[in-house]
Amino acid sequence: MQYAKIFGDLECFHEFQRSFEQLISSHKLWLSEKVRFHLQLMQAYLSWINSGLLISQQVPLPKGYQLSEQDQKRISSIMLTLQGVVLDMEFKGLIAELEVLMVDSIYHLNIKRPKRSLMRNGFWNRESRKLLKILGRKTLLGHARYEFFAMAFIITYQVKGLQPDEQMLAEFVSGFPERI
Repeated sequence: MQYAKIFGDLECFHEFQRSFEQLISSHKLWLSEKVRFHLQLMQAYLSWINSGLLISQQVPLPKGYQLSEQDQKRISSIMLTLQGVVLDMEFKGLIAELEVLMVDSIYHLNIKRPKRSLMRNGFWNRESRKLLKILGRKTLLGHARYEFFAMAFIITYQVKGLQPDEQMLAEFVSGFPERI
């Protein structure tokens, strides 16, 4: 599937994300630790993109204004396209790195089982903290997180035909946790 198609249509994105999760769960036993970690990193990357599509639901609107399901789909579609354009090269890089890791894993088949698991301790463990640190500090997605929040705010107001207030925008963006 072409990445432009994935980031150009909400249904294609969600289908790709579901397929990717199924692929990981069905092949995780034979993959090396590095490949599994990279797949989990990519899965978290896609989850962050997905959460960015839903951020407009948290945008405070003036009294009398609500987001309809159609508004939400329109905003999500715009956000997905913008994120796809901005993150295209990085996503292709993640795919290329995955291909290299998989080929290396196949040639050097090492089926050691990790002593740590992402799901251990309810997802909050050393591996998941490492994964979130990489996402937050070493990816464009992590560095541009607040800019995506601001875009969601502005797009939500534009879809409703409102003029966004800079002070409200600053309060909205500052309401999210600091960079990881």
